Amino acid sequence: MSLNSIIAQGVEQAFAAAQDVVSSGTYYSRSGAGVYNSAADTYVSPTTTYSNVRMVRAGLTEQEREASPVSVSDVKVLIPAVDLGNHKPKESDTFYLDGVTYNVLSFKGVPGDSLWIIFAREK
Repeated sequence: MSLNSIIAQGVEQAFAAAQDVVSSGTYYSRSGAGVYNSAADTYVSPTTTYSNVRMVRAGLTEQEREASPVSVSDVKVLIPAVDLGNHKPKESDTFYLDGVTYNVLSFKGVPGDSLWIIFAREK
């Protein structure tokens, strides 16, 4: 068994064990250039929607707070990579969790890309 598969298995076990703090959200990935809608006078970007994405809120560390200007509405969420398929998060992505929409500010992965650590701000 490879190290990547061991880490991925550990992520799945951790999310199963922590099911009482795991929330289900919707993740939206925007791709490509926006298309202008003259009737609404807006640009619409093609979007891929990932439903029932498992998310766990995690606290920001002191180093993370000091690394960038943090707003009260900023969150850090952990998402198993398998829930997003082949998608690597981008700063143009958004997600909906517990009745609130968030804009992705930045993200980090773990070895084997089995877990995404996403920093986001309330939209």
